[in-house]
Amino acid sequence: MYELLKDKTYLAYWLAVVIAMTGDAIARISVIYLLSRMTDNPLYIALVIFAQLLPSALLGIFLGPFTERYPKRTIMISADLSRMAILLVMIFFVDAPWILLTLVLLSGLARAVFEPARIASVPRIVGGHSLPAAIALFQSTVQTVNIVGPMLAGLLLVIDHPPLIFSISAAAYACSALLFNRIGVLREEQSQVRPNPGMSDTYLASLREGIRETMALASIRYLIFMMIPVMIILGLFTTNYNALLLQTFHAEALQFGMLEAAFAAGAIGGALIGPRLMKRRLRPGLLLQTSTALLGLSLLLVIPMSIWCETAGMFPVYVWCILAGLSQGLYQVPLSSSFMMKLPQRLLGRGASLFNALIHLCMVVGVLAGGWLAGLAGVAAVMGYAGALLLVVAVFARSAKGFRELQEELPERKEP
Repeated sequence: MYELLKDKTYLAYWLAVVIAMTGDAIARISVIYLLSRMTDNPLYIALVIFAQLLPSALLGIFLGPFTERYPKRTIMISADLSRMAILLVMIFFVDAPWILLTLVLLSGLARAVFEPARIASVPRIVGGHSLPAAIALFQSTVQTVNIVGPMLAGLLLVIDHPPLIFSISAAAYACSALLFNRIGVLREEQSQVRPNPGMSDTYLASLREGIRETMALASIRYLIFMMIPVMIILGLFTTNYNALLLQTFHAEALQFGMLEAAFAAGAIGGALIGPRLMKRRLRPGLLLQTSTALLGLSLLLVIPMSIWCETAGMFPVYVWCILAGLSQGLYQVPLSSSFMMKLPQRLLGRGASLFNALIHLCMVVGVLAGGWLAGLAGVAAVMGYAGALLLVVAVFARSAKGFRELQEELPERKEP
């Protein structure tokens, strides 16, 4: 897997995404910190997450045809430069919460444009390497950045100079754009793409065709329908995870940081062992079913956790965080790799937009429902019920139409 980093093309792509994600994490934590200083209302904090997800959830599906009609390199560079400009504008509005939220929304829109182009370009960038291995490396990197990014943000916040912090985040997007500009295979692709000036009927027809042909594939249909309950519950998990550690299990500051690290270590481990399991023991469909069941089990275990903590202290919570992270890291490998390997190259842009929009829409639903349900039944109870639901989904996953087609997917398929 790590031999991918010896490939100059993939290394440039990997560095570009890592640098952009780090800048994004620094900017997000900084905005949350600024809003928490300006108001005690927790709604503002929730709105930051909501504003980031909303553009992809509502508009993502409509952006797919652009990814296939215009050069992906141009789209990604333009999105990075747009986010750089938005971060520079934030410098002048550090004391205006609603303007900051509006700029976060615009940054989310730029990300909604960026992601389909990034996903659709992966097979060409990976070249002759194993696609599942590339996805595993990317997922493990995401989990690492999720730790390092907030840590860097915390260190930068010590200097208490928001304009400098936003300037650093803007510089990260500029570096990402420069690296994308250096990727040769994307330049070659750009020379072959000619924008289609017709924007109305052709665009709508392309959008309808992309959705229809994507949903016509039994294995893709299976992935999407089985993904919906999982992503809603992951949104619910995102809303209640911190409250569970801090309020239910009463983790102190140092313990909270260690628990976050344990979760990330589990997620990295899941992303790393996922391709090996697909190659040697489990096909994509079975790995997807297994990881869904494992995630459901981890959430169900939240209910007796308080009893276990009375006798074993915080040790069971550390084990639980590793298990929860492991299941989520495992789940992403067959989901992402099967989608990109099964979908025809000509549908990748529109298919990725549909896929991304559904993921973010489900996450938004889960985030909103998670807070409301936790207020009614309590955090632990809601997560336990969600886990039981996922176990039911996992049990019936094998009998759903499309499972067999997904099992026949070749994990070792390589993109030309």
